[in-house]
Amino acid sequence: MNLLEAISLIHALKKSLNDLRTDNAQYESLYERVLEVCDSLNIGIPTVKKRKVSCKIDNLNFVFNTVLDYLINGLEVKFSQETLHLIRSVGRMIEFKQTTSDIDILSNEFNLNRDELNAELRLIKALGHFEKGTTIKTVHIWLQQLSSRDTFPNVHRALSIFVTILVTSCYCERSFSKLNIIKTKMRSTMKQERLNSMLMIFMEQNLATTVNYDDVIEEFKLLKPNIKLRLDL
Repeated sequence: MNLLEAISLIHALKKSLNDLRTDNAQYESLYERVLEVCDSLNIGIPTVKKRKVSCKIDNLNFVFNTVLDYLINGLEVKFSQETLHLIRSVGRMIEFKQTTSDIDILSNEFNLNRDELNAELRLIKALGHFEKGTTIKTVHIWLQQLSSRDTFPNVHRALSIFVTILVTSCYCERSFSKLNIIKTKMRSTMKQERLNSMLMIFMEQNLATTVNYDDVIEEFKLLKPNIKLRLDL
């Protein structure tokens, strides 16, 4: 996906959700659609007592807007202004259209030398061997070319950290994909804390396989001496 286009889509989505809060026509249309779906699925619709002014107005305040606020807040958390600025700066960088502000953002965010980063980008552009674009595919191609060179450490570090950020931002999606595997018959007798721990281990299998179990056991002995005594008995 085009990184700069993705930022525009995120802004458009936020704006459309905010507009729904004040657009009664959109709410009425959605409400009528919900009634049609309920009717087609034979779902009973609760009757409204006459003494109440308007059930739809209540729903608008306590259900519809609450859902919108939850969605908007989720977008703000996942795509903060700092994250969007960073994505935009990387998109401009791999298109060789970076500004002074972009260089500042990248150097500060990734702890890079500002002057060296700027010089490396000028050299890369002058070489003419690097594909120009604004997509993740372009980032991948740059990383492949940079991995065989020691000439541009700042650019390589910036892109390496950037692609890692994109993966870590998908934590909830990764959780959903693993939950059905973890959630077995044991789930009914399992506390939430243990389920979360098992999900973490399963999601980070690459790291979990490098753990030395003997070291974990030894640390457990030191942290929980009373447990060790009970086990010995």
